[in-house]
Amino acid sequence: MEQRIISPRTMRETARGIALTSIYDEMLSRRELSVTGAIDAAMAFDICQQLLQLEHDGPSAEVTLYVASPGGSVSAGLAIVDAMRTIACPVRTVCLDTAASMGAIIFVCGDRREMFPHAELMIHDPLIQNAGGSALSV
Repeated sequence: MEQRIISPRTMRETARGIALTSIYDEMLSRRELSVTGAIDAAMAFDICQQLLQLEHDGPSAEVTLYVASPGGSVSAGLAIVDAMRTIACPVRTVCLDTAASMGAIIFVCGDRREMFPHAELMIHDPLIQNAGGSALSV
């Protein structure tokens, strides 16, 4: 059975009445993005677009990138790293839970890095294809 992720909503009172908005829209308006779960091409594309939009909105204002990821696609993760390095905005990364593999690489590429007290960071040694082990043991 496929598990659906429910996007939390916030309520705001406006001149037109009560408005429900996605928590992710609220975070984007505060210049906060999330890298959560496995990193794939679709996530990377979304994060890169959001980083470029935030740079356009305020080239010198800091962007906060929350990371809680077990890793995933190297090419997708490097696209996020490239976007972080390309934009003029300083990027603050915050490790919420566990940042492992490509999630850890994204975390350490922040201009300013912070970790929650119980967060974990894991970078493993690279595996060598067809050699049967890690790069450190060969």
